[in-house]
Amino acid sequence: MITPRHRERWLSPAQDKLVRTFRANLDEDLHVQGYAGIGKSHLLGTLMECLRPGGALLLAHTSGKLEALRKRIGDVHGSKAGLTFIEFAQLLLNDPKPKPVNELPKFLSKRALSQELNIIGVRDYDTQSTLNICLKVLKNYCRSRDYTLSTKHLPYFNQPLSSMDARVVLEYSSQLWGYLESNPAWYGLVELDALLMIKRASLSGCVVPARYSHVLIDESQDLPASLMQIIERGRQVLITLGDEYQQAGGAFVSRGRGVRRSEIAYSVRSGRNVESLVNPLIYRHSSKGKTPFEGASNTDIAVKYYPQGFLPPEGCVVLAASRWDMMKWIIQMDAAGRALIPSTEAQKDLKRFMATAIALFKPDFYSVEQIPDGPHLDFSEFSSWQQVCDANRYDESFLWVEAELEKGFNVADMNQLKGMLGQSGNSCMVMMAEQAGGMEFDVVLLTPQLLTVNKFRDVNEFDQRICAVYIAISRAKFKLYVPYDVAEWIAHHDSQKFREFSGY
Repeated sequence: MITPRHRERWLSPAQDKLVRTFRANLDEDLHVQGYAGIGKSHLLGTLMECLRPGGALLLAHTSGKLEALRKRIGDVHGSKAGLTFIEFAQLLLNDPKPKPVNELPKFLSKRALSQELNIIGVRDYDTQSTLNICLKVLKNYCRSRDYTLSTKHLPYFNQPLSSMDARVVLEYSSQLWGYLESNPAWYGLVELDALLMIKRASLSGCVVPARYSHVLIDESQDLPASLMQIIERGRQVLITLGDEYQQAGGAFVSRGRGVRRSEIAYSVRSGRNVESLVNPLIYRHSSKGKTPFEGASNTDIAVKYYPQGFLPPEGCVVLAASRWDMMKWIIQMDAAGRALIPSTEAQKDLKRFMATAIALFKPDFYSVEQIPDGPHLDFSEFSSWQQVCDANRYDESFLWVEAELEKGFNVADMNQLKGMLGQSGNSCMVMMAEQAGGMEFDVVLLTPQLLTVNKFRDVNEFDQRICAVYIAISRAKFKLYVPYDVAEWIAHHDSQKFREFSGY
């Protein structure tokens, strides 16, 4: 089609129909549910060309996703079109950008924060573990529309807190919220900078500036309810493009009943062979939409089944089930003389995860309190290695890592891993499948743990894994390595019961 700016845009029939409907109804809200590879970013650029210059506010979750989006949509309203969620919140609050962690005074640490708030621990959790629990409470609160903290913001505990302990955690969390509000320089250190800024803007009653007529959000499955609350206060038309199957954990923020909806299932990136892998996942999920995924007939992604012991080729992106799985693959690849490197954003996080695991396994040699920035949030509910074992006893990658720790793997070994040193050459990248949404890579490998044959806890855990596998499969542009057929994997789990029943 030729856009109002006299530019030629090549569109699929489904995209063309949606754009024509949009142009005829510019004052109507719209939500597009589009599977991976349907060209959502390209479509978004076309929609923006139908609006007056400067009238569209484009939002994306992270700077990485915004940069990728800018490259895909082209020069629609300038090369710097759009804002990240945190940049938008800063604009509304008229706040300067919080200082990066490496620019903060050196005396700032989570230990110092715990002491400042006089957090002394809850139940058998030490000071730093209790602080991490409070941070999880604040994360849940910041994502919500709620105005006050309550027990519904508590994270899941394998052993539920007593009512007294729950009140103590909420009181600590309330104190932490008040302290962070007065000291925004801490935002980056506690790793909640974007959500804290958005929640502050929401609680302050902020609205989208009136100069914007439309708000467009890419990857809207990342949209927190608190940000939706801000947008809904204004009079702008809201256009969201997302994929519910790329929201593995947490709730997908739904739009109101009066919102025009459109589904696009035809993928311009993936072929029929990927279609045969993705549709069994869609059909098996217990609650999400069942519109079949349709691969392009003129596109072909090579799907390869790899044997046990296979090493991914140079430049491949390994998508793992968990941080335990990432740790396992990094150690295995290092033993083979290869570097498996976490993404830049994940490297510090994974190193902290590994250091915390080692410290809990060897408390006579290491202390979690000596870890810079404190123990990893994944361990906030554990005060001993036995508790870690109990929570992960069905995770094969965890059992493999535990065996390595029993053989003597320590912090010095961790620091010498090629993947943690950032060595390049014949290296590959590793990341968690759930965190790869919205990205695309030339060559992708799914780990065996991602397609585990062990029983899942319940239907909810299986649903979450189905979404993670969907994300992983749909990231590949040219070649995809899988350990076995996805339809057979689904059939295997259909033939066995879950470990537990969900619900009442």
